[in-house]
Amino acid sequence: MPIKANKFLTTLQTEVKAHGIYHAHYLFPFNDVFHFYSKNNTQKDFNSSFPPYYNNQDKIKKYFNNIVSEFNWTETLDNLLYVKATDKGFHIPTKTPAVIFSMTGEVKMLTSPDMFKLISHMAIYDYQLFPFKKRNITPVRVGNTAKLVGNRWCHCLHLEEGEEIFYATYS
Repeated sequence: MPIKANKFLTTLQTEVKAHGIYHAHYLFPFNDVFHFYSKNNTQKDFNSSFPPYYNNQDKIKKYFNNIVSEFNWTETLDNLLYVKATDKGFHIPTKTPAVIFSMTGEVKMLTSPDMFKLISHMAIYDYQLFPFKKRNITPVRVGNTAKLVGNRWCHCLHLEEGEEIFYATYS
């Protein structure tokens, strides 16, 4: 069953782009990132005070938690990010369970059960010429529906300048 971005996500995307307020995040160095939510086990959770998010935060968190509960995940939302790729930005490979929504077409992604292989190949953007299958790496495209990546697979996004995604991690 394909999962499409709902009205809240498109509204958030429009509002963030209109305000142009971006942060930094360790998973997306040199990209424009807006951090909406972060779960904290020792203190109070972080919720952005950005009005379009803050006024609908419970609905948005419920939406992201419902996506994974339909697939019998026991994890809950850990981080919610909006990422707009820049010409110098990249994504650090991770083994964290995630849900990725592409908001601007297809986004390229590598997946592998081996984190070291992704780290070694994270700068190879040519999916046509490079023999990924021989190295136990699977190239994937994230289209106009959500892509779920579980905790048994590592993933690395190859965002091109201007591409926009919502990136939710779970723990």
